[in-house]
Amino acid sequence: MSERILIEELETTKPRTREFKITVRQDAVRQGLQRAAKKVSREVRIPGFRPGKAPYPIVERYVGREYLMREFLADEIDSLIKEALNRAEIQDSIDTYLRDIEFERPSFFLEVALEPQVDLGDYMSIRIPYEEPEVTDADVDKVLTDMLRDWATHEPIEGSIEEGDLLDAVVTIKVGDEVVVDNEEVSVEVGADLYLPGLSEKLIGAKIGETLEFDLPIPEEHVWREHGEEAHVTIEIKEGQRLALPELTVELAKKLNPDVESVEELRNIVRDNLLRARKHEARRAYRQKVMEVLEEKAKVEFPPLLVETLVEDHLQSMRRYAKSLGLEWEQYLSFAGKTEEQLREDLFPDAERELRQNLILESIAKEHNIEPKEADWEEFIVNLILQGYSVEEFNHRMETDEEYRNNVFRELFRLAVLNFMSEVAQGKLEVAEAETNAEETPRPKEVEHASATREDAQTAGTEAPEETDQGTEEPTTSSPREA
Repeated sequence: MSERILIEELETTKPRTREFKITVRQDAVRQGLQRAAKKVSREVRIPGFRPGKAPYPIVERYVGREYLMREFLADEIDSLIKEALNRAEIQDSIDTYLRDIEFERPSFFLEVALEPQVDLGDYMSIRIPYEEPEVTDADVDKVLTDMLRDWATHEPIEGSIEEGDLLDAVVTIKVGDEVVVDNEEVSVEVGADLYLPGLSEKLIGAKIGETLEFDLPIPEEHVWREHGEEAHVTIEIKEGQRLALPELTVELAKKLNPDVESVEELRNIVRDNLLRARKHEARRAYRQKVMEVLEEKAKVEFPPLLVETLVEDHLQSMRRYAKSLGLEWEQYLSFAGKTEEQLREDLFPDAERELRQNLILESIAKEHNIEPKEADWEEFIVNLILQGYSVEEFNHRMETDEEYRNNVFRELFRLAVLNFMSEVAQGKLEVAEAETNAEETPRPKEVEHASATREDAQTAGTEAPEETDQGTEEPTTSSPREA
């Protein structure tokens, strides 16, 4: 086939990107317009001619040259791009973007995204200390205290105020020359948050009827920080009550949990649940540290076009989410207080980091032949349950919601790789062992449908699996990413 296009490569500063101006040769244009006219004459009824028999000049006069040019490019743009890539000897293209199409003498600009490049660095040498969480008797007592509040009574405070007391007070706060709280009546539990960190704790040891004055530093991110770095607080303590908790008897323990037979059994259940939750959070935080170190060690180059594509994917998810709420897209933007372009700009930094992390994890998975295992599935399902989702809801959405299903597989893949790297970072998986696993472990077939895991999911939902050394990432499958 003769060359149909002229190619001019343009300079670009975009990483892993090549840009070209493509101009279609005149002889190729003539032949293409002839083919387009033949097609149009078969599809459009032209008076005086049978379908497909009208000569080119008549067809052009009838529908216009630009119409034929658009038909020509619509039919042959893919083959023109393929010819351009072959002529430029580009073998690692993963995406292309057309812009500024001119129809007079057909030409267009072609942006070609090349395969990203990932240098993981010495990632197998990562070592990060991991501290196993603990639960003390005081931790268990605190949870039981919260559980007993529904049976508590309120008594007047005698003597000094203690943490947990309930107070009515009048507060005035001044920052610099600005009065930010002016004689405001508040009800507060001593020890809980009130305006500024540490404010309510200042009341411990005071007495009902006292007026306290003190200064507190203002955190940098606090809205009052624009007025000054320190707040002057005046607080008048009006009234107060103290919770009187009942004694935890066997009868009350059975009200809190009908399945227990003793107070000690209830304490053990609280301890186990608290320990499981702390292990889950500790492992989630540990995996986050591992990911941060991986990012520090890796050098990743990718074309910006991939980030733009990912941002558009997130916008499409948000559009679907708005529709599920019964909102038009413009209404959704109005509630968010942003234009679509502002929303796009807000999404870009997170999308860029998401892409970088995904490329790092994909490289590690390829290097070590990593696929999600049954333990990863169990861990993932348990994590959903800890967040309040039911196994039934999970199975239903896996069967009916393709976007949800794809998100689950992405999160599961991410979990599997980070679990692998967490073992490496704790020194539990040495380089030689990891390489042996990569050579000997066959890649399992891709999971075709979520129903294949339903039995495992049901088991995980009714009886939590043994704790492993890593936990699950908080899934992002329940709703689209928000700005």
